[in-house]
Amino acid sequence: MIAFDAEYTSLKDMRLVSFALVPVEEDSVKVNKSVYIIVSQKNVGSSAKIHGIVGDIGINEEEALTILYNHIINNILIVYTTIDIQFLKNKFGKKVKGVKYIDVAKAYISYMSRKSWLDTELQKGLDLETIAKKLNIHLTDFIFHNALLDAIHTALIYIKLKKIGIKMKMEKI
Repeated sequence: MIAFDAEYTSLKDMRLVSFALVPVEEDSVKVNKSVYIIVSQKNVGSSAKIHGIVGDIGINEEEALTILYNHIINNILIVYTTIDIQFLKNKFGKKVKGVKYIDVAKAYISYMSRKSWLDTELQKGLDLETIAKKLNIHLTDFIFHNALLDAIHTALIYIKLKKIGIKMKMEKI
């Protein structure tokens, strides 16, 4: 299994900024086996700047997408929400049909709704940082929107939910 997070410019054009893949083996995060790719941004818009990646650092998008595809095609993905799945569909189309994934945000919301969590809490919207804090996952202080750190947090959320007995539904693209 591999936790996946991607950062991209917008939902409209989805130009890749960076992505990370963090293996999860036997309920541990294998940070030393992680893949973190930064894509060179020739023309940086304001939406790309939130990620802290500007200018001509990194590799070209085509090369990055090849690396990404080669890592995900035979793996089960752990994602924070299905927005990254939409990104994969947008970039790879039918080539990723059948890839399996687990959405930890959906599992968390399902778990919390069974615990009589207030509807107002659910309606506020849950970002990755909020769920990490509510599950007492404290990795480090950092600004979210960093693909590697977001993927690590996604992996830790998956492990925590699994340890407290949450059944997480595996879905297919």
